[in-house]
Amino acid sequence: FRGLDPHVAFKILVGIHALFVPLAFALLARRVAPTATLFTGLVALTVFGKGYWSGETNYVFGQSFVVFALAAYFSARRFASFATLAFAACALAVYFAHVFVLSALLGSLLVFSALSFVLPRLGRRDESPPFGPAQAAMLALTLALFGAAVYFVFLHHGTSANRGVLLFDLNPRRLGNLFEDPLTSPTISGPLPALAFLLVLAGLWISSLPKNAGLSPAARLLAGVRIPFLVAGLAFALLYYLGPVGLIEEGGRNDEDIVQRFGWIAFLLFLLAPRLTLGPRGRALLLVATLAFAAFKLADARALHRRVGAEYESITTRILDTIPEGSRVLPVNDNHTASARSWTYFFLYAGNYVVIDRHGYVPTVFARAGQQFLRHATRGEHRSIFDRNITTEEWDWYDYVLVQTNAERPKIDGLAERAREVAAASGFRLYRIERPVSWWDGEGGEAGPGPG
Repeated sequence: FRGLDPHVAFKILVGIHALFVPLAFALLARRVAPTATLFTGLVALTVFGKGYWSGETNYVFGQSFVVFALAAYFSARRFASFATLAFAACALAVYFAHVFVLSALLGSLLVFSALSFVLPRLGRRDESPPFGPAQAAMLALTLALFGAAVYFVFLHHGTSANRGVLLFDLNPRRLGNLFEDPLTSPTISGPLPALAFLLVLAGLWISSLPKNAGLSPAARLLAGVRIPFLVAGLAFALLYYLGPVGLIEEGGRNDEDIVQRFGWIAFLLFLLAPRLTLGPRGRALLLVATLAFAAFKLADARALHRRVGAEYESITTRILDTIPEGSRVLPVNDNHTASARSWTYFFLYAGNYVVIDRHGYVPTVFARAGQQFLRHATRGEHRSIFDRNITTEEWDWYDYVLVQTNAERPKIDGLAERAREVAAASGFRLYRIERPVSWWDGEGGEAGPGPG
C-alpha cells in the first residue's frame, strides 16, 4: 500500500479480511463438510465480532489464514503439493499476525493428528482426519513457529511482561459467550439476538437427525455430527472454560483476554460439526434467518462505525491537528476502568494516530512486549498507556503528553509543574511540555521536532 493514505490502506485491509473470512470457511467446508457451506453467510458476520471491536487487528486479520491453513491441511495428499506450499505460506502469515491465532492453528492440528490415530482404532476410519508425510510436515512447521513465538513473547524482550498471576473464572455462564462473542458488539445490549439465531440452527440440526427407529438417542446424535470437528470444538471450549481469563503482571497491568481469544475457533469448528440434511423449507428458513440477523448485525455495525468515526474526527481536528509535525508525543490513560464495552475503550490508542497523521513518534504503537519484532527509539518495544509514572528522562525527551481522562486535573506526578494544557476534546487533554528557556532555544523554548 505504498503511496496510499494510511487510513485508506487500513480500510482496504479490513475489506480484504471481510472477503477472506467467508472465503476461507467456504473452502474448508467444501473439503470436509459440504453442507456447512450453508453457514458461510453467518461466518461472514463474525468479521464484526468481539476481536474487531476490541481493536485487536493483528489477531483478527490472522484468523482467516488459520482457516485457509486448515483447508490446505485436509486437502494435502502428498508432501510435494500445492496444498503443502499453501499451508506453509498461511502458517507464516499466522505467525506474523498474533501468537493466539498461531496457538489456535497448533491446537487444531494437534487434535486432528491425535484423532487420525484414535478414530481408526474405534472403528471409525472413514471419519479419521488425514495424516501422512504432508500433515506431519505441517505439524512440525507449526510447532517450530510456535516455539519461536513463545521465545519472542516471553524471553527475548528481557522484561517481566506477559508473566504474572493468572486469573480464572469458572462461571458456567461464560460458555454462552462462545456463541455470543463472534456475533456481538459493544452496542448490542445482550446475547438474545445471537442466541435466537443459533436456536434456529439447532432446530434445523435436530430435524436433520436420522429417523431410524432402531438407533438409540445417543447413536442418533452421534450419527448427526462430524466427530473430528465436534471433538476439536469441545477441546477449545474446554480450554475457554478452564483456562486463564486474565493475567496481572508484576507492574499491576491486567491483560483481560487470554482464553477468550479462542472463542472464534471453537465457534467455527462447531459450525463444521453438524450433519445437515435440509429440504427446500429448511433451506428457506435458514436463508430468511440469516438475512434477518445480517440486517440487524450490519445496521448495528454501520451505526457504531459512524458514531466512533465522528468522535475520532473531533479528536483529530481539535487535538491531533494542533500538534506540530515530527513531535514526540507520550499518550497516557488516566481512566482506571477501560472494559471492552465502555465507550472510552474505542479511543485508548487514539494517540497512535500521531504517527500517520503528524509524522511524529509515540511509544505505544505495539500494545505488548514480544508481539512484534520491531523496536522503538526509546523504552524498548512498547510503553503501556496505563503507565502514569513519567520519568525525568521522558519529561526531557517528549514534546507533548496526551492524556485520556475524565478529570479536569489528571493525577499524574509532575504534569502541573512541567506541562501546560493546550487543547482538550472528547475525553482527551493535550499538554505541551515546558522546558527552561536557554540562549540556544528557539522562540520561547518551543518544543523541537521529534527524532528524524
